[in-house]
Amino acid sequence: MLVVGPGVLCLGAVDRYRGMLSLAAGDVDEAEHRLENAVGLDTRGGSELWAGHSSALLADVYDLRGRRDQAQQLRRDTRTIAKRRGFAAVEGRLASRGRTRGREPSARPRIGG
Repeated sequence: MLVVGPGVLCLGAVDRYRGMLSLAAGDVDEAEHRLENAVGLDTRGGSELWAGHSSALLADVYDLRGRRDQAQQLRRDTRTIAKRRGFAAVEGRLASRGRTRGREPSARPRIGG
């Protein structure tokens, strides 16, 4: 977990950021590994918000790998939690991915937004 100050701010699992960097560098294998770790760490740590952000990015990685069914299921599950909990930023991230469906599998998703 990335914690700023004396527990004032938690920004979720560091592996999410490492996964984003790996994805930006074109290392999809490492990105998948890091993002799967981030989802697990955030979930076990009780942070549905950060797990949602990591899950949205992981779904993009699954798309890049051609695992569309797995990506769609992860997005559905994440969207359900985001709606129930009022996580507008996660819902927005997922909605923006829905509008870009049909892109080439080799196209890299926009990270961090």
